[in-house]
Amino acid sequence: MAQIDYSLIDIDHHYYEPDDCCTRYLEPKFRDRAIHIDTLDGERAWFLGDRPLNFDRRPLDWVLEPGDLRRMLPLRAAGLQADVRVMDSSADAAFRDKEARIARLDAFGVQACVMFSSFFFENEFGHDPEAGCANLRAYNRWVAEDWGFQYRDRLFAPATISLIDLDFAIEELERVLAEGARLLLLRTGPVTGRSPADPFFDPFWARVHEAGIPVVFHVSLSTYETEFSRMWGEKLDATMADFSAFQWYTCFMHRPIIDTMASLVFNNLFGRFPGLRILSIENGSAWVPKLLADLDHVMHYTQPTTHWPGGELTEKPSDLFREHVYVSPFFEPYYEAPMRELVDTLGIDRLVFGSDWPHGEGKPAPLDYLSDVVELDEGEQRRFLRDNGLELLQIAG
Repeated sequence: MAQIDYSLIDIDHHYYEPDDCCTRYLEPKFRDRAIHIDTLDGERAWFLGDRPLNFDRRPLDWVLEPGDLRRMLPLRAAGLQADVRVMDSSADAAFRDKEARIARLDAFGVQACVMFSSFFFENEFGHDPEAGCANLRAYNRWVAEDWGFQYRDRLFAPATISLIDLDFAIEELERVLAEGARLLLLRTGPVTGRSPADPFFDPFWARVHEAGIPVVFHVSLSTYETEFSRMWGEKLDATMADFSAFQWYTCFMHRPIIDTMASLVFNNLFGRFPGLRILSIENGSAWVPKLLADLDHVMHYTQPTTHWPGGELTEKPSDLFREHVYVSPFFEPYYEAPMRELVDTLGIDRLVFGSDWPHGEGKPAPLDYLSDVVELDEGEQRRFLRDNGLELLQIAG
């Protein structure tokens, strides 16, 4: 394994939420529309009001051991027996406590990390934007209390923003900026029938641009789970347990992030706001080289009558992507492009390291990924593993 003499900046860590992550600070009038834990068929489950969540309602009591899914899947693919190794999420304090996480970072050789959620619920509120915004606001307040949007320049937790209500998005943006947020998190996919790059949302993007704060699209639910299912006659209320193969193909990982990135480019978001920085985290990277080629190829079909919702592009689409989008591969064998191909496609300055710790699809420890970057030279490794993250998070080296 390669050796390094510097600490990592790990752009993709996760915490496990407690039962009251949405209810602790939820306004009383929304209590009957809260994201909370209740009982379903004798088991604990996440609910929205009086109904269980649609796609993933599993509580975070028992979780995969760090790296276990990565261990298990190759064995199962080879036809071998591979039992799941789970653990009590309260057994390791670093999963739920910021001081314990910092101690773990020290042990791992990580200077700082970005912390993301382990379950997503915004897609549940298409019918009730007011309650959705209230739950997100309460969730952000919990994040700020338990983890901090920025804690000791070691832990950085993005504030989650929803565009389902533009006024809420702007109000919540101002509030979290005042509390020191360094990153914002949006979900992939369209919002209430619009691209997130639709000029309708320009008041939000103008404030993001003014603040100079990066925006993250992390793998999550995207509304494709229902919209694509409706289009193709799939089960609309499918959960993770009974999602069809076609639903996994259309609704998970590559499709939502590809469409979202293409929409940001073709709707000219970067032409209107040239200082924006967008991060794609844990969405894979195998799609990146093909997408950039496709973006440019589409321009052959444009003509004087082409409709440009956000204004006509004045730069090559692939160049716009390279200027504004950072990608964090997490080295899952199927979903990732080779590192050298990514460097040749985007440039080393647009790649950032993320380990996905402590999730099961990652590896047991961040330094275990050093073997995945041996094809890079030492300078490229340092840019990827440390320096690019320092610059994005505005941490002194």
